[in-house]
Amino acid sequence: MSLIKCSECDQQVSSNATACPGCGNPIKKRKNKSSGFLGKLTLIFVAIAFVSMFSNREKQTPEQVMQAICDNPVAAYRYTKNFVKVILKSPSTAKFPDYSSSFVKPSGQCSYYINSYVDSQNGFGAMLRKSFSIEVKFDKSADKWLVLEQNIIR
Repeated sequence: MSLIKCSECDQQVSSNATACPGCGNPIKKRKNKSSGFLGKLTLIFVAIAFVSMFSNREKQTPEQVMQAICDNPVAAYRYTKNFVKVILKSPSTAKFPDYSSSFVKPSGQCSYYINSYVDSQNGFGAMLRKSFSIEVKFDKSADKWLVLEQNIIR
């Protein structure tokens, strides 16, 4: 709250007041010019950042996209989690550790060895931990992950 001068009697009046307590003159609310300026400046900055983010990006060829997937161990881990969920009695209860807590190691061209675990309910509703070791490979020609080897301890 700040004090402003009344335009009629020059008395100090609260900026929150609707009228001057001395003469009853209505107090006009002033717009905060600095917040309007900062808002416009922020909007301009965001627009420039958005345009520059998308204008400098080069188009990737389909081969480059496939290679990016192939070189991505996180994608291999996600595929492995989905593969394991299909085998479970109650896939909606599956709780996997995050990527950094699992062992993911390259095992060749576009293939990864994943060693991890999953906690899920069995047919009776009890939570059980199952360990698994799975080797997956990304097949660029088919654009999909393939399971090369699996070992799931029940």
